Amino acid sequence: MAELEVGVLLPHFGDDASVARILGHTPVLERLGYRSAWVRDNLAYAPHAFEPPGRRFVDPFVTLSAVAAVTASLGVGTAVTIPFRPPAVTAALVGSLCWLAPGRVQIGMGFGSPRPAFAAVGIDFPDRYALCDRTLALLRDSGGPDAEAAGPPIDPAPPRDLPLWFGGASDRSLRSAVRWCDGLLLARADLTTITSTRDRAAAMSGDRRPPRMGTVALVLPGRSYEDALRDVDESQLLAELSRVNRRDYTAVREAQGAVLAGSPDDIAAGLDALAGVGVELVVVDLRMTMGRFEEWTAVLGERLLA
Repeated sequence: MAELEVGVLLPHFGDDASVARILGHTPVLERLGYRSAWVRDNLAYAPHAFEPPGRRFVDPFVTLSAVAAVTASLGVGTAVTIPFRPPAVTAALVGSLCWLAPGRVQIGMGFGSPRPAFAAVGIDFPDRYALCDRTLALLRDSGGPDAEAAGPPIDPAPPRDLPLWFGGASDRSLRSAVRWCDGLLLARADLTTITSTRDRAAAMSGDRRPPRMGTVALVLPGRSYEDALRDVDESQLLAELSRVNRRDYTAVREAQGAVLAGSPDDIAAGLDALAGVGVELVVVDLRMTMGRFEEWTAVLGERLLA
């Protein structure tokens, strides 16, 4: 799987978040062969119905700064940043993170769907589209003359070659991705959704290089597929998968690519299937088994990444 970057979503949210998990285990992730560590973004966080409980949510930029400080080469990324901050604030945070961890930062941007986050900072929900594009423009040129005309220059500024991903599969998301970003980063998307989104983005790209494809895949390890789903509320998970992929499922197994479940060999086959439809980045999302984060990341790293 040399062509596939495998990252991991950090446990910085919910009741299973802990300093030991975020910082103590991150150097182990680096030694195991994970290429990058990723965080979510939110304000006034509340878990989805399929997620474990807990309102704790450690700030993504604080988390990634700390992770960068305890590792040497592990990439760090946001999946994805939501535009409830002023664009200049986001650009300054990203620039500082890139300065502290040169060559290791990837930033995902997305319009965001948690209405309470925007309400908490007094932003009208529809305004998030324009704020997102303004943020992307600054991330691409926060040290250039156009940025200086709009306000004080940002120093350290995000580098011009900063890898940018856009999270979302709507037409509006694809337009922003094609205009500003290097890749599309989907979440809980099945192989059909990934393929159709890839083809739509390529058609929008015209003569330009189409965006790379990445995905955040739910991973449920176990001794077997049945063991992996033993304690899972399948009805809640199926409802989430159906919402994201806009199709009905009768079993989790049908959502190939969105959920990688079973033994390490089963999960390896799922990663191969994702690579087969053009995915170049997979972020392993263990949120449904986060209480065993250290164990499962070690098992998967030793079996799949060595």
